[in-house]
Amino acid sequence: MEETISLRELFETLRKRLMLIVLITALATIISGVVSYFFLTPIYQASTQILVNQAKSEQQLYNYNEIQTNLQLINTYSVIIKSPTILEKVKEELNLDRTVDKLNEQIQVSSEKDSQVFSVT
Repeated sequence: MEETISLRELFETLRKRLMLIVLITALATIISGVVSYFFLTPIYQASTQILVNQAKSEQQLYNYNEIQTNLQLINTYSVIIKSPTILEKVKEELNLDRTVDKLNEQIQVSSEKDSQVFSVT
């Protein structure tokens, strides 16, 4: 024999247990706040995309050689961004306590194949 429950009975049960539901929710919120504030180390991350191209000349269209040059520039810029000289300047300007090597490990430079856009994360 199937037993059915009415909507009224369901709400009555929830109303009886409302204090327990509120207490458990508040306790879970407080515990997660304490754990995230005192025990977890914050990780900050930023990402940007850079379009590499040359200034447009008088002609409106790019030719194949200009695009190839731009693709080669991406590789050059990727190396320059992670160079010790640049990373040292970043370290000084941002007053970072990390070493240049550690900073180098944290930076990722990537590009899509045959694209003039590369990402720095």
